[in-house]
Amino acid sequence: MKSVSILFLFISFHCFTQNKLDIEKAKALIGYNIYDYNHADSMPTDSLTDVKNGYFEVSYDYAKLCQIGLFKNKDGSGLVISTGYYSDEQCSMYFSYFHLIPSSIDTSVVLEPSRVLPALTFRDFFVGDSVDLIIKKYLPEINKNYLENGTIDQVISEVYDIHYIVPRKGTKLKVELTICDYIPTNAVSIDPKDWHIIETSIKPIYLKYNKSKKAFEIE
Repeated sequence: MKSVSILFLFISFHCFTQNKLDIEKAKALIGYNIYDYNHADSMPTDSLTDVKNGYFEVSYDYAKLCQIGLFKNKDGSGLVISTGYYSDEQCSMYFSYFHLIPSSIDTSVVLEPSRVLPALTFRDFFVGDSVDLIIKKYLPEINKNYLENGTIDQVISEVYDIHYIVPRKGTKLKVELTICDYIPTNAVSIDPKDWHIIETSIKPIYLKYNKSKKAFEIE
C-alpha cells in the first residue's frame, strides 16, 4: 500500500507541474517563434528567462527584439503580452500581441488590444502644446514635399508610435512613444531646436494591471 501511495503522489505532482501556468507554458501556448517577433535586420544575441517573475526576452545589442510577460488572474487564467521589433533603414518601432490563457491551460485566445488596454492617443503623452505648434509651423512645407493634404494629426502619427514595455518584475506596464525622423531627414528641413522639442516634449504613461478585470488601467 505504501508503494501505491507513493506512486499516486508522484503522478499527482507530475500532473500538477505539467498543468502549472508559467512563462514556458505561456510561450508554447501562444506559439512563440522569434521570426514572428523580429522584423529587423538583427540576429538575436542573447535571451533571458525569468520563470519566477513570468518574463522572457530576446535581445540584440542594446535593443530588445522581443518581450513576453505573463500576468496571472484571480480565476487562474493568465494574460500574456508579447512585443516584437521592426526596423528599416529609417525608423524602428515595437508591435504587441495579447493572449488570454484560460484556467484550463490548454489553449490561448487572441485578444484585441481594446480588451485589455485603455484608449490612449498620442496627445496623452505630450507635455503642453509645443508639439502641435511646431508641426503646425511646418505643415505647409510637409504637405508640399510629402503628404499633400495632411493634417497635424497625420504628421503626429508619422512621427510617433506607441511602445508597451513589459516589466520583468511587478505588473506595472510602462508606455512611451518611439520617434521616427523620416520627415526631417528626407522631406523637410526642420530646425534642430524644434526637432529637439518634438523629441523631448513627451512623457511616459504607466498602467497598472487589474487581476479581477483582466485589464490594465491608467495609474
